[in-house]
Amino acid sequence: MALFNNGYPATYPQYPIQPQIPTPQIPVASTNNPNNGIVWVQGEAGAKAYPVAPGNTVMMLDSENSVFYLKSTAANGMPQPLRVFDFQERTAAQITPQNINLDNYVTRKEFDELKAIIEPKKEAEENV
Repeated sequence: MALFNNGYPATYPQYPIQPQIPTPQIPVASTNNPNNGIVWVQGEAGAKAYPVAPGNTVMMLDSENSVFYLKSTAANGMPQPLRVFDFQERTAAQITPQNINLDNYVTRKEFDELKAIIEPKKEAEENV
């Protein structure tokens, strides 16, 4: 039986000390995440201060301007230059075919004329 410093016997049993084994933490998906996985920062300073794990890239939306940032780090943890992008809403006028340069394309009429020239030559080669 063990004795305390004051001479009284210890009343608890003496067990060997067991090492604590940490239990793995399993991430649980939250169904009530208000950000939906979007990282919001305040300005470029907030984007520069946001921590990024080595070898990863994070996209951050600016809560103050129509800007988003891409922040990357190399596999060794060295930060890459912050990339800044402006974004704006696309309107119907911006996505109409009027903005497409058609100089490098042929019309259906030109295609059919070329096809009429090539098909007889192709048939003649097949019959030889």
